[in-house]
Amino acid sequence: MSKGDKTASADFLENLSSFDNKYLQWIENNTHYFLIIIFTIIGFLYRLILTLSVYGILHPDEIYQALEMGHKIAYGSAIIPPEFEKENPLEPSYASSRSWSFPLFFAIIMKSLSFFRLDYFTVILPVIRIILAINATFLIYSSRKLAWQITKNQ
Repeated sequence: MSKGDKTASADFLENLSSFDNKYLQWIENNTHYFLIIIFTIIGFLYRLILTLSVYGILHPDEIYQALEMGHKIAYGSAIIPPEFEKENPLEPSYASSRSWSFPLFFAIIMKSLSFFRLDYFTVILPVIRIILAINATFLIYSSRKLAWQITKNQ
């Protein structure tokens, strides 16, 4: 190892130490934000692992309905939930009670990916699930923001 290599490696180690100290100092001064970042990363990884490791879609009713109606918009067939029917003789106030914006979002994804002749079950649904995992991850920050707004950080 030449003298120039030793100087370069010493400079690199010094810069690395300075870099580490800056981050450690930031973490010490901003512990709350650091924890939010860590929990957001953990939450995203957890959701991503579940998204990619489970076959099918585990979802609440609203997601199911959005997927069904998105499928109806994109492909013309679906099981229409009562909330999207124009008339519901059993419960008139129940008909047309959902927005079409969320299903339209799914329909755009479905139709766009179908244009490239991608398989619905092996590509399109997993892409939608990954988008839902990203969306759920943003809920971590949104919940924190809502809590801060309600409590005014007290």
